[in-house]
Amino acid sequence: MKHLKKIDSNGNYTKFPGVTIAASVQLSVMQENPWLEIYNALKKSTIISKYYALLPYQSYHMTTCNLYTEEDTPEWSEFITSNLEFFKALHESLKQNEFNPEVTIKMISTAGVLQLQLSLPQNQESIVQSIAKTFKLEDRMPYDFHITLAYEYRMMDNQTLYQSIKDELNEIIQPYLNKRIILNAPTLYYFENMTQFTPWDAKTNPFEVKKTSNASFLSLFTKPKTKKPVDELNSNECIIS
Repeated sequence: MKHLKKIDSNGNYTKFPGVTIAASVQLSVMQENPWLEIYNALKKSTIISKYYALLPYQSYHMTTCNLYTEEDTPEWSEFITSNLEFFKALHESLKQNEFNPEVTIKMISTAGVLQLQLSLPQNQESIVQSIAKTFKLEDRMPYDFHITLAYEYRMMDNQTLYQSIKDELNEIIQPYLNKRIILNAPTLYYFENMTQFTPWDAKTNPFEVKKTSNASFLSLFTKPKTKKPVDELNSNECIIS
């Protein structure tokens, strides 16, 4: 297994491939966009940006089932290919049991990540649990439903800083506390890093490396042979059609 990190010491998001089930935030341009407002408020904070790397608000999502990552899966691409039928069945089950999570923000977390801890109605949580049980994925359900806003890339040396950031984040999300927020339906996604999640129907392996054949590679450096005119062929040559 590879040892991969989601973020480097300079706050850059790095390669961290995986597949997951998540409910993305709704980004309607026709209405108020609380996620953009939260993102912009975080971006304006000098203390937050000094210690955390913000995720693009378009990537915000609530994970309903942590599936697999290259970091914890040997022979990553081969694993995905050999389990495409499993992922297809999972994709179909999500479509058949589609629902829009109605969440409320309970609290925030600042240790290692900036996260909004969420509550989900029991009937909707039961749907998530049922799908996980059907596919034997109960152990991959998150301990708490949440939306991650940023990852910490610079360690803070005292709790006072954490508390200052927590106070600031609480102020930012205060208008949205205990309000019902509707998310998009849980969907199967693949990702290369933490900044973008792409819907996936599991028909093909998105991590498969396209290999150029030796013949194709050599053809780049070999001039194509041209046929001689018929009258230039000697008697020992023949044309193969």
